[in-house]
Amino acid sequence: MDPIKERFRQISKLIQGEPLRTKEGKVLQRPLEVALQWLWDHFQFIHQIQNKDRAEKEFRLGLAIEFLRATYRVHEIATEMRVLALLAGDFALASSLVD
Repeated sequence: MDPIKERFRQISKLIQGEPLRTKEGKVLQRPLEVALQWLWDHFQFIHQIQNKDRAEKEFRLGLAIEFLRATYRVHEIATEMRVLALLAGDFALASSLVD
């Protein structure tokens, strides 16, 4: 599989709050996945948002903003990673708008 497609598939799962798994079905415990999962699990409490659906949309919107900000870091982030950030930002933004 194309590396960009595979990374986008993984990012899409993270945006939706799904844990990433190995081929054997174990949940990945790399720092990025652990940090995002912790944020996903605690976002509603941290921001004192009573409505869970609203908290999930706010979380995805925040991810979209950060992904899109990464797209203009020309000197810090490789072109293919900025393209991936653009795709991920679009996906996160679209998923934050879904009812």
